[in-house]
Amino acid sequence: MSEEKKSGTEFFPCKGIIFDCDGVLVDSNGSIEEAWRKWAHEFDVDVEELFSDLHGRRTVDTVARVLPEWQVDEGVSAILRQVGEQTRILPAMKGVKELLEQIPADKWAVFTAGARHSAKERIAAAGLPVPEVFITAESVRCGKPSPEGFLLAAEKLGLEPGECIMVEDSPAGLTAASLAKPAFVLQVGNQNPREAKVSKRIDDFTNVRWVEGGLEIG
Repeated sequence: MSEEKKSGTEFFPCKGIIFDCDGVLVDSNGSIEEAWRKWAHEFDVDVEELFSDLHGRRTVDTVARVLPEWQVDEGVSAILRQVGEQTRILPAMKGVKELLEQIPADKWAVFTAGARHSAKERIAAAGLPVPEVFITAESVRCGKPSPEGFLLAAEKLGLEPGECIMVEDSPAGLTAASLAKPAFVLQVGNQNPREAKVSKRIDDFTNVRWVEGGLEIG
């Protein structure tokens, strides 16, 4: 449970924080969706079916869901080109740069379903630091909603999952975070969390601060 620290604020104790990238650190979901729409038109894929379970998933998992096996490699290469074109210059989520400046470098990590190169490119384009612990699609055998990446990130931070706050936005990511059994799951945005157990929802990081021993929100 969070603690009320002062009037109008909540305190969420933890020893580390694990962030998703797209839609959490970087305001990239709109650009990524536009890239996938163009891709769907190119490969004659139903957009509604594609978007039914898009965010938070590894690219290869999404492509394999909607294309035949023989076409997966071609589809992955094509969407990586599209995403690269759409996401060269993206803003950071509101308030996140100031928050990351407050958190010691060994207390936070990123776990993203994105490929390492493109995720680093987006983080750098947003003017944010690349963390010491950076878990990407290539780091795990199973993508979200598997908790594997969150568990690995906690391990690399030298922490137990229950000592961490995990920050996500997508249904698949929120489920993965919940399954990792962290101290708290913080949701950014208003996507349907489905079966995930969310501790707190925020629109952005404007009113989020790192204080000794955790996050203060409000």
